[in-house]
Amino acid sequence: MKSILSIAIATLISFLVCDKLAIASRGLERTLHCWTIDSASGIYTMKIDPTELDGSGPAHYTLSQDGKELWTREFRFTLFDAWLTDSGTLLGTAYTHGEEWMERDEGSPGFLVVAMIDSQGTVLWTLGDTTCF
Repeated sequence: MKSILSIAIATLISFLVCDKLAIASRGLERTLHCWTIDSASGIYTMKIDPTELDGSGPAHYTLSQDGKELWTREFRFTLFDAWLTDSGTLLGTAYTHGEEWMERDEGSPGFLVVAMIDSQGTVLWTLGDTTCF
């Protein structure tokens, strides 16, 4: 089971990185608004509310089960793409500089962050710039 999960995560990361590199190479930007994602069964819903329109700052996350709020947390990253499992676990990607993923005025490049958050609101693991957490 552990190797299947590792393969699935590696595949997911590959698709996400290729997608974001294509966007960055075209110089496209998007405005990130509050959005929700549902689990396949529809039991869980995650609301992600960014504090910055470019997604470079923290976001407020709210997990609900069958319409009842389970928890609300703020994490120091804003997920752009995410998947919510039927167990309430969230897996997604973020960029420390928002979706620009290029050097900004600070003089440092942004970082890709991949995070997994369980149904209790605990960050299970991250890949990338862990100073976001």
